[in-house]
Amino acid sequence: MLNNIRQASKGIWFRVFLGALAVMFALLWGVGDMLSQRGNSVQVILSVGKKQTSAQYFLQRVQREWMLWQQKVGKAIDFDVAKKAGIIDVLFGQVYTQLVERSLIELEADRLNIVVSDDMVRQFIQEQPQLMENGKYSRRLLNEVLASMQISKTDFIEEVRSELKQ
Repeated sequence: MLNNIRQASKGIWFRVFLGALAVMFALLWGVGDMLSQRGNSVQVILSVGKKQTSAQYFLQRVQREWMLWQQKVGKAIDFDVAKKAGIIDVLFGQVYTQLVERSLIELEADRLNIVVSDDMVRQFIQEQPQLMENGKYSRRLLNEVLASMQISKTDFIEEVRSELKQ
Protein backbone atom coordinates (compact mmCIF):
# COMPACT_ATOMS: atom_id res chain seq x y z
CA MET A 1 0.00 0.00 0.00
CA LEU A 2 2.84 2.41 0.82
CA ASN A 3 4.43 1.55 -2.50
CA ASN A 4 1.21 2.56 -4.30
CA ILE A 5 1.18 5.92 -2.46
CA ARG A 6 4.84 6.51 -3.29
CA GLN A 7 4.22 5.73 -6.96
CA ALA A 8 1.20 8.07 -7.09
CA SER A 9 3.10 10.90 -5.38
CA LYS A 10 5.70 10.91 -8.16
CA GLY A 11 3.15 11.75 -10.85
CA ILE A 12 2.54 15.22 -12.24
CA TRP A 13 -1.16 15.19 -11.34
CA PHE A 14 -0.40 14.61 -7.67
CA ARG A 15 2.00 17.56 -7.61
CA VAL A 16 -0.56 19.78 -9.37
CA PHE A 17 -3.16 18.68 -6.82
CA LEU A 18 -0.84 19.47 -3.87
CA GLY A 19 0.10 22.85 -5.38
CA ALA A 20 -3.55 23.80 -5.90
CA LEU A 21 -4.38 22.67 -2.38
CA ALA A 22 -1.54 24.79 -0.94
CA VAL A 23 -2.62 27.87 -2.93
CA MET A 24 -6.25 27.50 -1.86
CA PHE A 25 -5.22 27.01 1.75
CA ALA A 26 -3.05 30.14 1.68
CA LEU A 27 -5.67 32.31 -0.03
CA LEU A 28 -8.72 31.17 1.87
CA TRP A 29 -7.25 30.90 5.34
CA GLY A 30 -3.87 32.52 5.82
CA VAL A 31 -3.30 35.36 3.37
CA GLY A 32 -7.00 36.21 3.03
CA ASP A 33 -7.22 37.13 6.71
CA MET A 34 -4.18 39.39 6.47
CA LEU A 35 -5.51 41.15 3.37
CA SER A 36 -8.95 41.72 4.88
CA GLN A 37 -7.39 43.43 7.91
CA ARG A 38 -4.81 45.44 5.97
CA GLY A 39 -6.85 48.65 5.87
CA ASN A 40 -8.22 48.24 9.41
CA SER A 41 -5.24 48.97 11.64
CA VAL A 42 -7.34 50.21 14.59
CA GLN A 43 -8.01 47.52 17.15
CA VAL A 44 -11.44 47.99 18.73
CA ILE A 45 -11.57 46.93 22.36
CA LEU A 46 -15.10 48.09 23.19
CA SER A 47 -18.19 48.51 21.04
CA VAL A 48 -21.47 49.88 22.37
CA GLY A 49 -24.02 50.43 19.63
CA LYS A 50 -22.26 52.49 16.98
CA LYS A 51 -19.70 53.83 19.46
CA GLN A 52 -16.33 52.10 19.30
CA THR A 53 -13.31 52.52 21.55
CA SER A 54 -9.85 51.70 20.27
CA ALA A 55 -7.35 49.78 22.34
CA GLN A 56 -4.99 52.74 22.09
CA TYR A 57 -7.56 55.14 23.57
CA PHE A 58 -8.43 52.65 26.30
CA LEU A 59 -4.78 52.29 27.32
CA GLN A 60 -4.31 56.07 27.29
CA ARG A 61 -7.25 56.40 29.67
CA VAL A 62 -5.82 53.68 31.96
CA GLN A 63 -2.45 55.45 31.94
CA ARG A 64 -4.13 58.75 32.81
CA GLU A 65 -6.05 57.12 35.66
CA TRP A 66 -2.78 55.55 36.86
CA MET A 67 -1.09 58.97 36.92
CA LEU A 68 -4.05 60.52 38.76
CA TRP A 69 -4.05 57.68 41.28
CA GLN A 70 -0.34 58.19 41.98
CA GLN A 71 -0.97 61.92 42.48
CA LYS A 72 -3.76 61.15 44.97
CA VAL A 73 -1.52 58.75 46.87
CA GLY A 74 1.25 61.33 46.81
CA LYS A 75 4.08 59.10 45.66
CA ALA A 76 5.24 57.17 42.64
CA ILE A 77 4.67 53.44 42.88
CA ASP A 78 6.35 50.93 40.62
CA PHE A 79 3.94 49.63 37.96
CA ASP A 80 4.84 45.98 38.60
CA VAL A 81 4.20 46.39 42.34
CA ALA A 82 0.82 47.98 41.62
CA LYS A 83 -0.02 45.19 39.19
CA LYS A 84 0.81 42.50 41.76
CA ALA A 85 -1.30 44.36 44.33
CA GLY A 86 -4.27 44.35 41.93
CA ILE A 87 -4.40 48.15 41.55
CA ILE A 88 -3.94 48.04 37.79
CA ASP A 89 -6.76 45.51 37.42
CA VAL A 90 -9.04 47.83 39.38
CA LEU A 91 -8.07 50.75 37.14
CA PHE A 92 -8.74 48.66 34.02
CA GLY A 93 -12.18 47.80 35.38
CA GLN A 94 -12.95 51.41 36.29
CA VAL A 95 -11.91 52.74 32.89
CA TYR A 96 -13.87 50.02 31.09
CA THR A 97 -17.00 50.81 33.13
CA GLN A 98 -16.58 54.55 32.55
CA LEU A 99 -16.25 54.05 28.81
CA VAL A 100 -19.31 51.81 28.62
CA GLU A 101 -21.36 54.30 30.63
CA ARG A 102 -20.10 57.23 28.54
CA SER A 103 -20.90 55.41 25.30
CA LEU A 104 -24.43 54.62 26.47
CA ILE A 105 -25.03 58.23 27.49
CA GLU A 106 -23.60 59.54 24.21
CA LEU A 107 -25.84 57.19 22.23
CA GLU A 108 -28.88 58.47 24.10
CA ALA A 109 -27.74 62.09 23.66
CA ASP A 110 -27.33 61.47 19.93
CA ARG A 111 -30.80 59.90 19.80
CA LEU A 112 -32.21 63.00 21.51
CA ASN A 113 -30.23 65.24 19.11
CA ILE A 114 -28.31 66.92 21.94
CA VAL A 115 -25.51 68.99 20.44
CA VAL A 116 -22.67 70.75 22.25
CA SER A 117 -21.35 73.67 20.24
CA ASP A 118 -17.71 74.76 20.00
CA ASP A 119 -18.62 77.96 21.86
CA MET A 120 -20.06 75.96 24.77
CA VAL A 121 -16.86 73.88 24.97
CA ARG A 122 -14.66 76.98 24.79
CA GLN A 123 -16.67 78.78 27.49
CA PHE A 124 -16.58 75.75 29.79
CA ILE A 125 -12.81 75.37 29.44
CA GLN A 126 -12.16 79.07 29.97
CA GLU A 127 -14.28 79.10 33.16
CA GLN A 128 -12.29 76.35 34.89
CA PRO A 129 -10.57 77.69 38.04
CA GLN A 130 -7.51 75.47 37.45
CA LEU A 131 -6.91 77.35 34.20
CA MET A 132 -7.19 80.84 35.71
CA GLU A 133 -4.23 83.09 36.36
CA ASN A 134 -4.91 86.43 38.07
CA GLY A 135 -8.63 85.91 37.46
CA LYS A 136 -8.25 85.35 33.72
CA TYR A 137 -8.07 82.25 31.55
CA SER A 138 -4.49 81.20 30.82
CA ARG A 139 -3.66 79.24 27.68
CA ARG A 140 -0.25 78.51 29.21
CA LEU A 141 -1.89 76.74 32.16
CA LEU A 142 -4.05 74.72 29.76
CA ASN A 143 -0.94 73.61 27.86
CA GLU A 144 0.75 72.64 31.14
CA VAL A 145 -2.28 70.60 32.22
CA LEU A 146 -2.47 68.87 28.83
CA ALA A 147 1.24 68.05 28.98
CA SER A 148 0.96 66.64 32.49
CA MET A 149 -2.06 64.55 31.45
CA GLN A 150 -0.30 63.48 28.24
CA ILE A 151 -3.32 64.33 26.11
CA SER A 152 -3.61 66.33 22.92
CA LYS A 153 -5.70 69.48 22.78
CA THR A 154 -8.05 67.87 20.24
CA ASP A 155 -8.64 64.84 22.47
CA PHE A 156 -9.17 67.10 25.47
CA ILE A 157 -11.76 69.16 23.61
CA GLU A 158 -13.60 66.01 22.53
CA GLU A 159 -13.59 64.72 26.12
CA VAL A 160 -14.99 68.04 27.37
CA ARG A 161 -17.65 67.92 24.65
CA SER A 162 -18.55 64.39 25.72
CA GLU A 163 -18.74 65.39 29.37
CA LEU A 164 -20.97 68.35 28.55
CA LYS A 165 -23.34 66.06 26.62
CA GLN A 166 -23.83 64.07 29.79
